[in-house]
Amino acid sequence: MGTRSVVSYNAIIKGCGSNGQAELALEYYSALRACTTIQPNDRTHVAVISACSRLATESSEKRERALRIGMEIHSMLSKEKKQVDLFVATCLVDMYCKCGELEEARKIFHSMGTRSVVSYNAIIHGCGSNGQAELALEYYSALRADNTIQPDDWTHVAVISACSTLATASEKRERALRIGMQLDLFVATCLVDMYCKCGELEEARKIFHSMGTRSVVSYTAII
Repeated sequence: MGTRSVVSYNAIIKGCGSNGQAELALEYYSALRACTTIQPNDRTHVAVISACSRLATESSEKRERALRIGMEIHSMLSKEKKQVDLFVATCLVDMYCKCGELEEARKIFHSMGTRSVVSYNAIIHGCGSNGQAELALEYYSALRADNTIQPDDWTHVAVISACSTLATASEKRERALRIGMQLDLFVATCLVDMYCKCGELEEARKIFHSMGTRSVVSYTAII
């Protein structure tokens, strides 16, 4: 291309990230930053932070790089002293969680003027994956109290995974058992896993036999 625009860069950055080439996506972002005639926009930030989130799951070394770039974008947006875009903020929450920076993720979440189910999913999953299952359930309770947002299947997967973690502690098992939902294959499999860990094998079997579709993961959970 003889001439490129921010849209061109956004397309290649997003394309690399969504095709498993997070590091290449960040190289294109570096090239964009080196170009004085083109300025990144919110779509750029979403694509780059999403690439950082993917990179953070690959290795501890790559996680450090992902965190550094994500923090640079966060700092730049903070200096502009404007309300961070909903999608950008949600991506930052997800990125910080995947980098193990849960408190920073929570700060951003609580600073958001508007939230979506994706925002809640990011913080719920992030808390659960960082060993804070009870905190994950607190955010789920907050979501349920918000009449403007409805949980989706990804919410349920994250919540029931948190319940499975919580169920390993006997004193918290009862709370984990109180959460029951009518869900699809993925969530039903999580329910089977949770009830098994809670020692409620018959309940797990009921859910397993009620599933219209099963996968190898479903069978592994019940076995």
